[in-house]
Amino acid sequence: MDKYRLVILQEEIAQLSKKAPLIDLGEIWQTIPCKRDIYKIMKFDVLNDSFIFHTTVSFEFAIEFPVYIKINHRNLIFKLNPEDYRTHHNQLICDFPKLAKAIESRQFERIKMPKLSNVVVTLRPTSLKSAIDIDVRLLDISLLGLGTEVSIVNKDFFQREKEFIILKISGSKIIEQAKFSIRHIIGREDRRLIKIGFASDIMVSQHLMQTIQRLLDK
Repeated sequence: MDKYRLVILQEEIAQLSKKAPLIDLGEIWQTIPCKRDIYKIMKFDVLNDSFIFHTTVSFEFAIEFPVYIKINHRNLIFKLNPEDYRTHHNQLICDFPKLAKAIESRQFERIKMPKLSNVVVTLRPTSLKSAIDIDVRLLDISLLGLGTEVSIVNKDFFQREKEFIILKISGSKIIEQAKFSIRHIIGREDRRLIKIGFASDIMVSQHLMQTIQRLLDK
Protein backbone atom coordinates (compact mmCIF):
# COMPACT_ATOMS: atom_id res chain seq x y z
CA MET A 1 0.00 0.00 0.00
CA ASP A 2 1.26 3.47 -0.85
CA LYS A 3 2.34 5.54 2.13
CA TYR A 4 1.64 9.27 2.12
CA ARG A 5 3.66 11.92 3.87
CA LEU A 6 3.03 15.59 4.54
CA VAL A 7 4.73 18.19 2.36
CA ILE A 8 5.03 21.61 4.02
CA LEU A 9 7.84 23.32 2.11
CA GLN A 10 6.66 25.44 -0.81
CA GLU A 11 9.90 24.71 -2.67
CA GLU A 12 9.20 20.97 -2.57
CA ILE A 13 5.56 21.44 -3.61
CA ALA A 14 6.78 23.42 -6.64
CA GLN A 15 9.45 20.81 -7.48
CA LEU A 16 7.02 17.90 -7.27
CA SER A 17 4.49 19.75 -9.43
CA LYS A 18 7.06 20.38 -12.16
CA LYS A 19 7.61 16.62 -12.47
CA ALA A 20 4.02 15.97 -13.55
CA PRO A 21 3.66 13.95 -16.79
CA LEU A 22 3.13 15.74 -20.09
CA ILE A 23 -0.32 14.20 -20.43
CA ASP A 24 -2.86 13.28 -17.74
CA LEU A 25 -1.50 16.03 -15.51
CA GLY A 26 -4.09 15.65 -12.78
CA GLU A 27 -7.52 16.88 -11.80
CA ILE A 28 -9.49 19.43 -9.80
CA TRP A 29 -12.60 18.38 -7.92
CA GLN A 30 -15.19 19.47 -5.43
CA THR A 31 -17.50 17.21 -3.45
CA ILE A 32 -20.84 18.57 -2.29
CA PRO A 33 -23.84 16.65 -0.95
CA CYS A 34 -24.95 14.05 -3.52
CA LYS A 35 -22.53 15.35 -6.15
CA ARG A 36 -18.87 15.34 -7.10
CA ASP A 37 -17.59 17.55 -9.93
CA ILE A 38 -14.24 16.52 -11.46
CA TYR A 39 -12.29 18.51 -14.05
CA LYS A 40 -9.19 17.28 -15.87
CA ILE A 41 -6.17 19.60 -15.78
CA MET A 42 -5.14 20.48 -19.34
CA LYS A 43 -2.03 22.43 -18.31
CA PHE A 44 -0.74 24.43 -15.37
CA ASP A 45 1.84 27.11 -14.72
CA VAL A 46 4.12 27.14 -11.67
CA LEU A 47 4.98 30.74 -10.79
CA ASN A 48 7.19 32.05 -7.98
CA ASP A 49 4.57 31.50 -5.29
CA SER A 50 1.39 30.46 -7.06
CA PHE A 51 -0.27 28.11 -9.55
CA ILE A 52 -2.48 28.75 -12.57
CA PHE A 53 -4.45 25.63 -13.51
CA HIS A 54 -6.24 25.31 -16.88
CA THR A 55 -8.97 22.71 -17.24
CA THR A 56 -10.50 21.25 -20.39
CA VAL A 57 -13.87 22.94 -19.77
CA SER A 58 -15.20 25.93 -17.83
CA PHE A 59 -16.41 25.29 -14.30
CA GLU A 60 -18.10 26.80 -11.27
CA PHE A 61 -17.64 25.81 -7.65
CA ALA A 62 -19.89 26.18 -4.61
CA ILE A 63 -18.15 28.71 -2.37
CA GLU A 64 -19.13 26.99 0.88
CA PHE A 65 -17.15 23.80 0.10
CA PRO A 66 -13.40 23.22 -0.38
CA VAL A 67 -11.76 22.36 -3.69
CA TYR A 68 -9.06 19.70 -4.09
CA ILE A 69 -6.15 19.54 -6.54
CA LYS A 70 -4.32 16.36 -7.48
CA ILE A 71 -1.16 16.45 -9.58
CA ASN A 72 -0.10 13.13 -11.06
CA HIS A 73 3.41 12.98 -9.71
CA ARG A 74 3.51 10.88 -6.54
CA ASN A 75 -0.20 11.74 -6.18
CA LEU A 76 0.52 15.22 -4.84
CA ILE A 77 -2.79 16.41 -3.31
CA PHE A 78 -3.80 19.60 -1.54
CA LYS A 79 -6.95 21.31 -0.35
CA LEU A 80 -8.11 24.85 -1.13
CA ASN A 81 -10.66 26.68 0.98
CA PRO A 82 -12.87 29.27 -0.78
CA GLU A 83 -10.59 32.14 0.27
CA ASP A 84 -7.50 30.36 -1.11
CA TYR A 85 -8.31 30.54 -4.82
CA ARG A 86 -10.10 32.44 -7.56
CA THR A 87 -11.51 31.22 -10.88
CA HIS A 88 -12.14 32.57 -14.34
CA HIS A 89 -13.86 30.41 -16.98
CA ASN A 90 -11.59 27.33 -17.12
CA GLN A 91 -8.79 28.71 -14.94
CA LEU A 92 -8.11 28.36 -11.23
CA ILE A 93 -5.45 30.56 -9.62
CA CYS A 94 -4.09 29.89 -6.13
CA ASP A 95 -1.05 30.49 -3.97
CA PHE A 96 1.13 27.54 -3.06
CA PRO A 97 -0.68 25.63 -0.32
CA LYS A 98 0.76 25.60 3.19
CA LEU A 99 0.20 21.87 3.39
CA ALA A 100 0.01 19.03 0.86
CA LYS A 101 0.54 15.30 0.88
CA ALA A 102 2.38 13.00 -1.51
CA ILE A 103 3.33 9.35 -1.78
CA GLU A 104 6.60 8.71 0.00
CA SER A 105 9.47 7.91 -2.33
CA ARG A 106 11.02 4.58 -1.45
CA GLN A 107 13.79 4.48 -4.04
CA PHE A 108 16.19 3.85 -1.16
CA GLU A 109 14.84 1.72 1.66
CA ARG A 110 15.07 3.20 5.13
CA ILE A 111 16.71 1.52 8.09
CA LYS A 112 14.40 1.94 11.07
CA MET A 113 15.88 2.26 14.53
CA PRO A 114 14.59 -0.18 17.17
CA LYS A 115 11.95 1.33 19.44
CA LEU A 116 14.23 1.52 22.46
CA SER A 117 17.36 2.68 20.61
CA ASN A 118 18.83 6.04 21.49
CA VAL A 119 21.09 6.92 18.57
CA VAL A 120 21.63 10.69 18.77
CA VAL A 121 22.62 12.89 15.83
CA THR A 122 24.27 16.24 16.55
CA LEU A 123 23.33 18.83 13.93
CA ARG A 124 24.67 22.30 13.18
CA PRO A 125 22.88 24.85 10.94
CA THR A 126 24.86 25.97 7.90
CA SER A 127 23.37 29.48 7.88
CA LEU A 128 24.79 30.72 11.17
CA LYS A 129 28.28 32.17 11.66
CA SER A 130 28.32 31.14 15.31
CA ALA A 131 28.14 27.43 16.08
CA ILE A 132 24.78 26.32 17.49
CA ASP A 133 24.58 22.56 17.80
CA ILE A 134 21.47 20.56 18.64
CA ASP A 135 20.93 16.87 19.37
CA VAL A 136 18.05 14.93 17.79
CA ARG A 137 17.08 11.28 18.24
CA LEU A 138 17.45 9.22 15.08
CA LEU A 139 14.32 7.29 14.04
CA ASP A 140 15.38 6.09 10.58
CA ILE A 141 17.94 6.69 7.86
CA SER A 142 18.30 6.08 4.12
CA LEU A 143 20.90 7.08 1.56
CA LEU A 144 18.85 10.22 0.90
CA GLY A 145 17.68 11.39 4.29
CA LEU A 146 17.00 11.11 8.00
CA GLY A 147 13.92 10.78 10.19
CA THR A 148 14.45 12.28 13.65
CA GLU A 149 12.63 13.19 16.84
CA VAL A 150 13.19 16.16 19.14
CA SER A 151 11.47 18.12 21.91
CA ILE A 152 8.73 20.48 20.76
CA VAL A 153 10.54 23.35 22.52
CA ASN A 154 12.94 23.31 19.55
CA LYS A 155 10.19 23.70 16.93
CA ASP A 156 10.80 27.42 16.35
CA PHE A 157 14.51 26.74 15.86
CA PHE A 158 13.85 24.17 13.14
CA GLN A 159 11.24 26.36 11.47
CA ARG A 160 13.82 29.14 11.31
CA GLU A 161 16.85 27.11 10.18
CA LYS A 162 16.57 25.07 6.98
CA GLU A 163 19.89 23.32 6.30
CA PHE A 164 22.24 21.36 8.58
CA ILE A 165 25.41 19.32 8.69
CA ILE A 166 26.07 16.32 10.93
CA LEU A 167 28.83 16.79 13.50
CA LYS A 168 28.48 13.71 15.70
CA ILE A 169 26.69 10.40 16.01
CA SER A 170 26.01 9.50 19.65
CA GLY A 171 28.92 11.68 20.76
CA SER A 172 31.48 10.42 18.21
CA LYS A 173 32.73 12.97 15.69
CA ILE A 174 32.03 12.16 12.06
CA ILE A 175 33.00 13.78 8.77
CA GLU A 176 29.97 13.78 6.46
CA GLN A 177 29.83 15.73 3.19
CA ALA A 178 26.05 15.59 2.78
CA LYS A 179 23.96 18.56 3.87
CA PHE A 180 20.46 18.01 5.19
CA SER A 181 17.41 20.21 4.48
CA ILE A 182 14.15 20.01 6.42
CA ARG A 183 11.46 18.25 4.41
CA HIS A 184 8.67 18.13 6.97
CA ILE A 185 7.88 18.77 10.62
CA ILE A 186 5.11 16.66 12.16
CA GLY A 187 3.64 16.63 15.66
CA ARG A 188 3.92 13.29 17.46
CA GLU A 189 1.23 11.52 19.48
CA ASP A 190 3.18 12.65 22.52
CA ARG A 191 2.68 16.40 22.20
CA ARG A 192 6.04 17.04 23.84
CA LEU A 193 7.82 15.77 20.73
CA ILE A 194 7.97 16.54 17.00
CA LYS A 195 9.22 14.43 14.13
CA ILE A 196 11.51 16.12 11.59
CA GLY A 197 12.34 14.60 8.22
CA PHE A 198 15.53 15.70 6.46
CA ALA A 199 16.50 15.22 2.80
CA SER A 200 20.20 15.14 1.89
CA ASP A 201 21.63 17.02 -1.07
CA ILE A 202 23.80 14.02 -2.02
CA MET A 203 23.78 10.36 -0.98
CA VAL A 204 25.01 9.95 2.57
CA SER A 205 28.34 8.19 2.96
CA GLN A 206 28.75 4.49 3.58
CA HIS A 207 30.84 5.50 6.60
CA LEU A 208 27.81 7.18 8.17
CA MET A 209 25.59 4.16 7.46
CA GLN A 210 28.22 1.79 8.88
CA THR A 211 28.68 3.92 12.00
CA ILE A 212 24.96 3.76 12.73
CA GLN A 213 24.86 0.03 12.02
CA ARG A 214 27.70 -0.54 14.51
CA LEU A 215 25.76 1.37 17.16
CA LEU A 216 22.74 -0.85 16.53
CA ASP A 217 24.86 -4.01 16.76
CA LYS A 218 26.16 -3.18 20.23
